[in-house]
Amino acid sequence: MCGFVGAFDLNSGGKPLAEGLRDELRVHVLEMSKRIRHRGPDWSGVYTGENAILSHERLSIVDPLSGKQPLVSDDGKIILAANGEIYNHKKIREAIGDKYHFRTGSDCEVIIPLYKECIQNGFDFSSMIEKLSGIFAFALYDSERDVYLVARDEIGVIPLYQGWDKNGHYYVASELKALEGECVTIEEFPNGCYLWSGEKNSSPVKWYHRDWESYEAVKNNQCAADERGRVINPEVIEKVRKGLESAVKAQLMSDVPYGVLLSGGLDSTVCAVLLSDALGKENVFGISMPSKITSNESKSDAAKLAQNLKINFLEAPIKPMVDVSSCCLNSIFEQVEKKWNFRYKNSYTQDNIQARARAIFLWGISNEFFSCIPIATSDKSELYMGYATINGDMSGGFAPIADIPKTKLFAFAEWLNKNRKEKNVIPESIILKKPGAELAIDPRTGNPLTAEDALMPYEFMDEIIWRI
Repeated sequence: MCGFVGAFDLNSGGKPLAEGLRDELRVHVLEMSKRIRHRGPDWSGVYTGENAILSHERLSIVDPLSGKQPLVSDDGKIILAANGEIYNHKKIREAIGDKYHFRTGSDCEVIIPLYKECIQNGFDFSSMIEKLSGIFAFALYDSERDVYLVARDEIGVIPLYQGWDKNGHYYVASELKALEGECVTIEEFPNGCYLWSGEKNSSPVKWYHRDWESYEAVKNNQCAADERGRVINPEVIEKVRKGLESAVKAQLMSDVPYGVLLSGGLDSTVCAVLLSDALGKENVFGISMPSKITSNESKSDAAKLAQNLKINFLEAPIKPMVDVSSCCLNSIFEQVEKKWNFRYKNSYTQDNIQARARAIFLWGISNEFFSCIPIATSDKSELYMGYATINGDMSGGFAPIADIPKTKLFAFAEWLNKNRKEKNVIPESIILKKPGAELAIDPRTGNPLTAEDALMPYEFMDEIIWRI
């Protein structure tokens, strides 16, 4: 996640910028950019030109060493501020060859030579942007022609807003709050569109067009399943599976490793296998964070899985951090209870302490070792019940199985063991054991309850979720 702020038409807007005020506006744009600095804590950069100012806040994922923004073209005439990921940037680089001298390894720099090519071949910006496979929002300034190009991905995954101040200067920003108080008119920049200032009365133009946007074009297509969810055309499912697999492989691109929390349970196991297959074992980092009641079986299963996958692995118990946090909070609780004579005994305090302890471990590893992307390991069943939020499985990470119910995951794990090139990589004990509920203790035995005991049977739960 990155962010940028752009100010354009400084001299050619409704009211040209007065002499000597450009430096003042530059400082002002930087203040606007500070409001979105949480989007990119690794680097802040700014470009100031005669008619445009671009500021960028960067989170280093691809080319963390040299991909600082705003990016500048090889001839110094084109400036680019971008947010997102261009999944096919390597293929584009190969196609461009020696026609452009790349200055960085940033995936977004390919936008610059594509723009140059577009300018030379008839200004077909729709065709230019169609060549980008990814999620993105960008603002490009051509200082030689004194024009700018702003564009956003087809679905609008990456946020982008536009606005105009009282003097007619045009602004774009990754978040609304960067423009608040500065612009008299603010609106969302439409997804699947671009804006080219080289035309009079320029406004966003739709670049993304597909036949299936019309119901008439798809109404006779085959369905994969009937109304009850029973498969009637398995070949449709196979096409979807291949498409999803291709999309996931394309999207899991970065120059930093992916970190997955290995609990020894089913969810994290499936995530680890998928990541290892898609990225290669050398790009996956597994970490086990057992609590004081994590079973030896779960710890052993996590280590065994990592060994089978041949991924990097570390065990880091969270008990010391949980104990310190609990001690500090209990001291405060005792004072509050004594003063107000009240205490809500059945709270989720310990659950949340444990969850946040794991999150701190992940944040620390990610920051200390030059950005490691954390992977969330919660499935659809647990997300719907709130279990994932309470117990910290979310951790702010990308969640590859967030739309898969638990019952399907069990079947998928068995399928992986049978159909992967390396068979039975998932220990059978992981598939057979019932998922645990960690801090939910059975008062009769003193042992942790299973997740189904704490929630409800997964088959019943997933049937409800399917109906919702």
